[in-house]
Amino acid sequence: MIRRPPRSTLSSSSAASDVYKRQVFSCDPTSESAPLWTSSLQDVLKFLASLTNPEGGVNSDDTRCLGLSLVRVALETGGTHITYNPMLVEVIQDDVCKFLLQNSSSENLWLVSVTLRVVFNLFLCVKDHLSVQLEVFFNSIHLRIAKSSTASSELKELVLESLVEFCREPLLMVDLYVNYDCDEKGSNLFEELCRYLCNMNRHPVRHLNVLHLLALEGLLAVIQSLEQRTLHVQEDETDEEAIPETPRMSHYTSEELRVRKRHKELRMCVAQRFNTKPSNGIGYAQEVGLLPTPLTSRAVAEFLKTTPSLDRDMVGLYLGKNGDFPVEVLGEYAGLFDFHGLRLDEALREFLVTFRLPGEAAQIDRIMQAFAKQLFAHSPGQLANEDAAYVLAFSVIMLNTDLHNDSVPRKMTLQGWFKNNREINEGDDLPKEYLEEIYTSIKNKEIIIAKDHEFSGNTGKNAAEEWAILLKRTKSATGFATSKVGCHDSDMFQMIWADATTALSTVFETTGDETVLNKVIEGYFSMVRTAAFHELLDVPNAIVNSVFRMLHKFLQIQTAKCPDDPLCAFGRTSKAQLAACTVFEIAHKYGNTMRDGWSYFIDFVLRLHSQDMLPGLLEHPYSTLSVESLPRPKVEWAPAGGEGEQADEGDK
Repeated sequence: MIRRPPRSTLSSSSAASDVYKRQVFSCDPTSESAPLWTSSLQDVLKFLASLTNPEGGVNSDDTRCLGLSLVRVALETGGTHITYNPMLVEVIQDDVCKFLLQNSSSENLWLVSVTLRVVFNLFLCVKDHLSVQLEVFFNSIHLRIAKSSTASSELKELVLESLVEFCREPLLMVDLYVNYDCDEKGSNLFEELCRYLCNMNRHPVRHLNVLHLLALEGLLAVIQSLEQRTLHVQEDETDEEAIPETPRMSHYTSEELRVRKRHKELRMCVAQRFNTKPSNGIGYAQEVGLLPTPLTSRAVAEFLKTTPSLDRDMVGLYLGKNGDFPVEVLGEYAGLFDFHGLRLDEALREFLVTFRLPGEAAQIDRIMQAFAKQLFAHSPGQLANEDAAYVLAFSVIMLNTDLHNDSVPRKMTLQGWFKNNREINEGDDLPKEYLEEIYTSIKNKEIIIAKDHEFSGNTGKNAAEEWAILLKRTKSATGFATSKVGCHDSDMFQMIWADATTALSTVFETTGDETVLNKVIEGYFSMVRTAAFHELLDVPNAIVNSVFRMLHKFLQIQTAKCPDDPLCAFGRTSKAQLAACTVFEIAHKYGNTMRDGWSYFIDFVLRLHSQDMLPGLLEHPYSTLSVESLPRPKVEWAPAGGEGEQADEGDK
């Protein structure tokens, strides 16, 4: 049995308590009038975060569990008021989040469980300041472990429980969709999460295990949250303007976000073709209007630098190609970087993080020449000309490989570095202090060439560099936007309903548990009600067809056992009875949304009739019903005096 920490419970406090907390956390510790204890808040949180640090084996598993538990208590106590103190937010963005990601790689299930609980608390308390970190949490912890083929079932169970808890948050799914799926540079978190939950139950199995049931719980939570939002729309009569005045995406309407989503999908299709063959990707980008015709080197350079999901190996190969146009593109690509105020090694770090250097010396040579030209134009420093920048840049690449490649037994010394760079500065030596700064920088921190921006969660020598890249994204990121009720629900529902129908149908076929069956049926009805609200006529029709196919399958199985008694066959399968009740109720309440589903419905009724299984009232309605017994329409006569008015009222 897996030990689990208690569920997150953000303390509900009185209005007076809220005012007091806001005053406490909003105090500026740098102000002369601030109380002395305000500066200690950051120190306390830093200390708690240090207890969770897994690097170097300083803290044992028990110490880290204690530290994580204390951080959780601090978050639950402070709640959203923590966001009023920027110094606390800074600690959370850096140390707390970094150590959480690293602890998620632990084999200690209790440690991972507490880590997931703290991640959930972070979402509840400070999500507005953690848009980048939350994306990494979902990709590098939840979805990575959930999709892993090597993770234990116990670990996957913990992760799925955490995902279900997120899914039960009413606004989370919409927040994920608005902030990530509709952001061209963001991951499709909502789509990936729902696809994973659906795929867990997509294929029939002999028995449903705890992972299947948890995935079902998460999927039903998403479906029900979308239905609940339709109820709020009906109550509040919210208009269709999408985004409130929030720091992020506040100027986009619902339709504009829909266009951005389609544009993102288009760019992803282009990226897939480019990653297979760059020329095909660029040609397709012209076809769909992402690149102009005829091509310009500037447009291609911006495409290579700004398009997400491009394979960085392929980008490097394209930039290193020989030919007039590729060389022009390379020059424009280097021109997109701002190297002002940067030393050569610092500029090289920024340059090489966007693509991977190709293997051929001639290709590397062309790329380094373009880099040297841009660097010398922006920040020449101690360099006499572009040639000096080019030679030194090449030398830095070799030094980086020499110092950080484990297959090189004898590492280059500082004196060897001086010797390699003699007389490269227009016949003179570069200042030793300048060269020593570069050597020390490379020795202490490897240049990460074309590393993905996601933090791996490792504690090795590259962890600091990976985290620095992520923090840089955090500083440039904007706030976490929220959406008005009902603005994007239709788009979100259309994205998941087909896979959700397949998953629910598979669970219905597989399980014999009455509780689970009732949950699936309620999931069907939630989807039908949501689809009816958004006028998506295909959904009820598809659900009815799916249930009828299962109904016929159940009856065929039982009829084979009782070929001479179809009534007995129908009575022996509770699933068939439940399926029949389901489709009859859908047809009764939402029959106007059914299309070819009616053919299944009529076919089933005829089968019941052929086996004398219909009630007599349905088979011979006119024998028991008379015109007099039918309800009469209510007629309201118009006031005397106006025949025209009376006629109009009668027409109504």
